[in-house]
Amino acid sequence: IEPAGEFLWRVRSLNLKRSGFSDALANWHRSLDAKAMFKEQAAVQLYTTFLIIVTGALLGLFAAGIMQFFTGLIYAIGAPW
Repeated sequence: IEPAGEFLWRVRSLNLKRSGFSDALANWHRSLDAKAMFKEQAAVQLYTTFLIIVTGALLGLFAAGIMQFFTGLIYAIGAPW
């Protein structure tokens, strides 16, 4: 069913427990849900970090452009005619 063989292992271990197939299936589903949640959180953290870095770079470029404009304006006003 799946490459890791975890589901098959859970089905085989049913003989050791009295809980039954539905509990084993529910536990397997919770395990897969936890793994998916972990991967989702990792992806969100990477995406958020990327967005913060890009936003910082854009704000830095914007600030540098504003400062360059003001510097040019100061030089233009103070330059002798």
